[in-house]
Amino acid sequence: MSIFAGARKCDLKILAEELGETKRQEEIPERRRQDEIQIAEQKRQEEIAERRRQDEIQMAERKRKEEYEERKRKDEM
Repeated sequence: MSIFAGARKCDLKILAEELGETKRQEEIPERRRQDEIQIAEQKRQEEIAERRRQDEIQMAERKRKEEYEERKRKDEM
């Protein structure tokens, strides 16, 4: 558990200032937007990868089915 779990926001802000970790108020929303953009991009890439995996699975199933049908036709001859 974090040692800051019970700390209030103002306490953390004071601590950050004491440590020299102050941030301009404009930087906070900008960083949040950057984080949201990064998360959205990662999610988009994961969705693309999942679609590719599903396409590969479907192609493999289609190929297996075609091979099965081909063997079945040869056996009937």
